Amino acid sequence: MQIPDSKFYNDSDIFEEELNRIDSSVINDVIKEILTSFNKEERIELLNSYALFFSDNSINQSVPLIIERIKSGKYDGYLGTLVYALEELDITKHIYEILDFSIYKGYEVFEMSLSLFDRLIQSDLQKVNLIEFVPYVQGLKTRNSEEDEYKEYFLKYLKNPQIRD
Repeated sequence: MQIPDSKFYNDSDIFEEELNRIDSSVINDVIKEILTSFNKEERIELLNSYALFFSDNSINQSVPLIIERIKSGKYDGYLGTLVYALEELDITKHIYEILDFSIYKGYEVFEMSLSLFDRLIQSDLQKVNLIEFVPYVQGLKTRNSEEDEYKEYFLKYLKNPQIRD
């Protein structure tokens, strides 16, 4: 089975439907090809479709690729779906990178990143002691008052995640 080629799709919903039609019995055979296609894609609406596909199918190999796109700066202002897609994936090896973009990528990413951490600490499978990341966040350099605010909130959150309840 061949994966849909994103260059032939202008509608991200149709592209996402096509991705989801891939037979689950052959999904392992095409994951590498899909990851390669994600790397080559430049249109944010189709990157979002790929990311949701990765999330829906628990393709954890996509996490570093999604994070790379978030951090790139190319899609600032359009990152919500990419961050959202990380919620169902294993992010435990990427906490430092997530903390970075949580502070530096604006309000939407900041709020969605808090949700990532909420999910992470509530998961029975992934016990993470957030307090160990406090020194890292303390060392992050901010460039403006907005980033200062995000950094301070994250420090409070890491010390006491219940502040969001």
